[in-house]
Parts: sequence; C-alpha cells; structure tokens
Amino acid sequence: MKNTLNSISQETIVCQLGIFNHVSQGMYLWLKNLLIFILLLRTLTIESNSSSGGLSVLR
Repeated sequence: MKNTLNSISQETIVCQLGIFNHVSQGMYLWLKNLLIFILLLRTLTIESNSSSGGLSVLR
C-alpha cells in the first residue's frame, strides 16, 4: 500500500511539473507575442506622429 501511494504521489508530481512546464511555455509565447505587438504599435504610432508632425509643419 505504501509503495503504491509513493508511486502515485511521484506520478502526480511529474504530472504537475508537466502541466506547469506546458503553462509556462504557453505564457512565455503569449508574453513574447504581446511584447512584439506592443513594439510594433509603438513604432507605428511614432511613425504616424512624426509624419503628421511633418505635415503640420508643411501646412
């Protein structure tokens, strides 16, 4: 009985680690995509701001 309990607890630990690893990988990818998206948005807004600023100067 004790051996089966030990093996079950070890399996649950391994399963939890696998789930944690999977979730952390998913979070990492999600954060990376979010960071890329924010950087793209910032560059786009900076470009549009500078171009609109240049246009206002021309006007």
